[in-house]
Amino acid sequence: MDENSAELLESAVTADAAIDFGPAARTMGIDFPVLTGRDAIVSTLTATVGLLDTTHVVTNPRFLVEGNRVVLKAIVEAAHFPPNDHSRRCVMKNRYTAEMRQEGGLWRTATLDVQCAWFDGDPAVILGK
Repeated sequence: MDENSAELLESAVTADAAIDFGPAARTMGIDFPVLTGRDAIVSTLTATVGLLDTTHVVTNPRFLVEGNRVVLKAIVEAAHFPPNDHSRRCVMKNRYTAEMRQEGGLWRTATLDVQCAWFDGDPAVILGK
């Protein structure tokens, strides 16, 4: 997302991936559906947060490796700003749990669950408002 590249995002998820931002979004009073399938994930995220200026910082990664499957747990801070207006922001500190698997020679995200530890700023920024 930080590079605003649909191609890079597409390469990061499996064809049948499921991403659940719902728990984090509900913390901010936003209803957000589970995104299922590569096409839905890429089109939804590029049309929403892909339009924002974003940075993501990943810390405290922990990996559980089981053959062709890896579970990654990490803390992710995501800062979102409207383009050309950095006077407004929504900064989130989230707990990510991602199941990764190999597909097409790459490790890709198969499932992602996002839990919000805290946020600061205006949640409407995430919605492009």
